[in-house]
Amino acid sequence: MYPVENSAFSIVIEDILTDLDRRVLTYLYLPIIGEKALSIYQTLFTMVNPLEKESSILSHSQVLNLLKLSAKTFTLERRTLEAVGLLSTYYKDGLFVYVLKNVLKPYEFFSNKELCFVLESFIGKEEIERLTFEFNKEQAICGFRYTPNQS
Repeated sequence: MYPVENSAFSIVIEDILTDLDRRVLTYLYLPIIGEKALSIYQTLFTMVNPLEKESSILSHSQVLNLLKLSAKTFTLERRTLEAVGLLSTYYKDGLFVYVLKNVLKPYEFFSNKELCFVLESFIGKEEIERLTFEFNKEQAICGFRYTPNQS
C-alpha cells in the first residue's frame, strides 16, 4: 500500500458530469457507496477544469482537509469507488493518478446484475422497481428508451 498522506496526485476525467449523471449518483450509487465516497468523487471532479480533462498536481493534504477525512478513511472510500467502477487509481514515483470514470447510464446500471443486486440489498425490490420506472420515463423524454426483455 502506498502512503496517501503528504503525497501528490492528479485527476483525469473522461467526461463532464451531466444532470442525469448526478441523479444516477444520488439515487443509484449513493445507497451502495455512502456519502463519504460520493463526496470524494464529486470533490475530485470539481478539482478539474472540464475543458482540460486533467488537473494540475495537487496535494492529498488539501483534499483531506477539505473533506475532513483521515488518510485511512480516504483510502477505504477510494477503494469503494474503485469497486463500483467509478475510479481507477495509478501510482508511480510518489504520484497518484485518479481517473474518474463515467457514471453508468440508468439502463447500463439496471443491466448490471451485480450492482442491481447490491442496490436491492440496501433499498429493497419495490424501490428498485420505482427507480427503474422513473429513470425509464426520464430517458424516454430525452429520446432514449430502455426496453428490458424485448427484442
